[in-house]
Amino acid sequence: MSILKKITVYRVLSLVCAVLVALSGTAVFAEGAEGFTDIDENSWAYSYIEYCIQNGIMNGVSETEFMPDGIVSDVMVKLVLERITGREYHESYSWSEPVTREYMAYLMYSAAGSEPESDAEVLYSDSSLISSEYYDGVIWCSVNGIMNGKENEAFDPSGLMTRSELAAAACRLMQYLSEDVQVINIIHTNDVHGYDVSSDSAAGIDYVAALKQQTDNAILADAGDATQGLAFASLDRGASAIEAMNLSGYDVMSCGNHEFDYGWETAKQNAEAADFPIISANTVKDGAPFFSGTYRDGTLENNGENTIIEVDGIKVGFFGILTASTATSTKPSGIEGITFEDEIETTREQIGKLRDAGADVIIGLFHVGVNDSAGVTTPEIADAVLDVPGLDAIIDGHSHTVYNSTTDSGILIAQTGSNMENVGVMSVSLKDGEVVSVSENMLSAEELRQAVEPDAEVTEYLSGVTEAQNVQLGEKIAETSDSLWGGYVTNCAVARTVETNLGNLICDAMIWETKNSLPEEYSETPIAAIENGGGIRASIMNGDITRGDIFNVLPFGNTLYVKEVTPALLYEVMENSVKGISAQDTETGMLTSSLSGGFLQIGGMTVTYEPAAEAGQKVQSIVLSGESEPLDRNDSQRTILLAMNDFIAAGGNDYTMLVDIPEVIQGTDLEEILRSYILMLTDNASEPLSVPNTQNRLNTVSDYEGGAYTASLYLKDADGNLLKNSLADVYVDGERHGSASSNENGIVRLELTSGPHSIKIGENGEEAYVNNIFGLGIIELDGDYQVPYPTLNAGK
Repeated sequence: MSILKKITVYRVLSLVCAVLVALSGTAVFAEGAEGFTDIDENSWAYSYIEYCIQNGIMNGVSETEFMPDGIVSDVMVKLVLERITGREYHESYSWSEPVTREYMAYLMYSAAGSEPESDAEVLYSDSSLISSEYYDGVIWCSVNGIMNGKENEAFDPSGLMTRSELAAAACRLMQYLSEDVQVINIIHTNDVHGYDVSSDSAAGIDYVAALKQQTDNAILADAGDATQGLAFASLDRGASAIEAMNLSGYDVMSCGNHEFDYGWETAKQNAEAADFPIISANTVKDGAPFFSGTYRDGTLENNGENTIIEVDGIKVGFFGILTASTATSTKPSGIEGITFEDEIETTREQIGKLRDAGADVIIGLFHVGVNDSAGVTTPEIADAVLDVPGLDAIIDGHSHTVYNSTTDSGILIAQTGSNMENVGVMSVSLKDGEVVSVSENMLSAEELRQAVEPDAEVTEYLSGVTEAQNVQLGEKIAETSDSLWGGYVTNCAVARTVETNLGNLICDAMIWETKNSLPEEYSETPIAAIENGGGIRASIMNGDITRGDIFNVLPFGNTLYVKEVTPALLYEVMENSVKGISAQDTETGMLTSSLSGGFLQIGGMTVTYEPAAEAGQKVQSIVLSGESEPLDRNDSQRTILLAMNDFIAAGGNDYTMLVDIPEVIQGTDLEEILRSYILMLTDNASEPLSVPNTQNRLNTVSDYEGGAYTASLYLKDADGNLLKNSLADVYVDGERHGSASSNENGIVRLELTSGPHSIKIGENGEEAYVNNIFGLGIIELDGDYQVPYPTLNAGK
């Protein structure tokens, strides 16, 4: 149980790394008290002020003055206490009210969350002047040495606090909070997706292993989607990813939706091979938690729903929760016979079970997410279970969000983003077996690499796997003069909202394969194709195309299905595709979208839809390639062949209307189809591939009139440093645009026509993607979903 409801409390971690002082939860300033001219180094308060300044607890009133004898205000004291405890006082600030000594004692006492010193007797000459509402605070501060009396054995309850006295009391409070406190550090990752090997953007699991080894009382946890993604994880269906986690010392993992991408049998095999329990309490098969059974190759039992890990005598309980939307976002054959129970009710049950089992700390290990694109969110679950005491924090995954926030119910939720771009350290502090604080610190990949040396054994394993895979994946297939956009581009899942050239290429490949495989009776039947945006997992940058590139784009092992549809059914399919798009900005053209993985890339047709229309009535027209008139949305007689992957064919992403309809072709591997199609287009790699950014297959009807927009991009050198006030030779969509200058912030601004464009520096530079319809290049942030400016790499 938590003593404090607001649980983002200041705590100095036991990890000793000079470059990671940020782990303490405070900002560190280069100068200390010596930078102020009004502080005597022989003063009684000098050391207190020095510590508060260096650790960001207090600041000076100017660059050269601290004003040690200045009177403190209510807001000043509460800001200091916020920095120490993480408790939010903003609703109770009195901006100019000075703080008396008795009120200060009361605030310190309240911040510590302590019980009254009922047996203590502290006699001051002016005890009778202490207000009854503040008396317990004064006694507590006196007994615990936080505040002392003044001259003549008086406390001076109505005297006003000075800045020196505040610094001293703050330091003493921090010392009190740290005495006899046990700190459990939970290092955590989520949505690694095969980014186990260190790179510019990925921390690397060998560095995570070292971080655990060098952190006291450490537990290493993962919040799901570890076994799918890049070739490192996907090429052997998660086996290498699990072994890397074993070597790195992971203690527990919750199941992500992508753990089922290879089928439930493989998910179970990976769980049995893990040296740690994989848990998911609301994932049920045959009436029992799906992961119940054994792990560590059959030597240990896993109840499949929760686990208790004991560290330094503290029992830390974890339970796993998987988003119930997995039922519709995963290939049906991969989850056959599995049900996903209600996340809120299961959370309630698990808190009770772990509490009854004697857990001192209870952590939810969720793969649910913080945005509302699919079902209930993690913050909603946390607030819904407020009536069940015991939940201390949640480590989350699924939405690929960098998130560190406390809910209204006082539950800390932390998520590191995705692809090992950050590693989280959640510190749980206990005093006398009770949780007094939980704090979260996020380490970027660069910060982690600066802090520790990688674990040699893990690095050797990663190198061995990568070397073997590179032989297989490094085979060059062709070259492309245009970058092929899909997956996450500048942290944005573009193929889930707008048409992309890679989506077009995949759909065209499916149509090409369908034409080559059709029975004779369908030779005159029109063919269209669809590919869910969530199935396109990466981009292919301009330059060489390797087998590994194609594998990263299509890592799921999907196969081609071709089915008969009618115009009426095709309209229903496209309505499902655009249901998550609700508006289009009249000035910028940017779409408001829920970023659904079920948004379709299309081929063999042109679709026009109205974003602001009611769901089910958005699609205005569908025109098949080679035809001029729109299909009749009420036509249930005409036959059209629709190519798709097996995930969509089985009803994934809510395409249930495609399940029980006539099937014409099935079973051809989609990755191989794309490879063969690229070879055909490039005449067996004798000429480069060229695919325009858009072919206007998906069009909107709204008050947005199009026209030019200003795209903003950061200009950086090869080391990632901003190039300010610099001149660059810019190419747009392969054509020289001219010279452009970055401003004092390192930003280049370009006037472009509405829609997607590929931008690069120099004829052979690496391209960046902008698109006002998605928001890339026109805004920095959009709510919880980050839409940063893209980066132009100017090279060396």
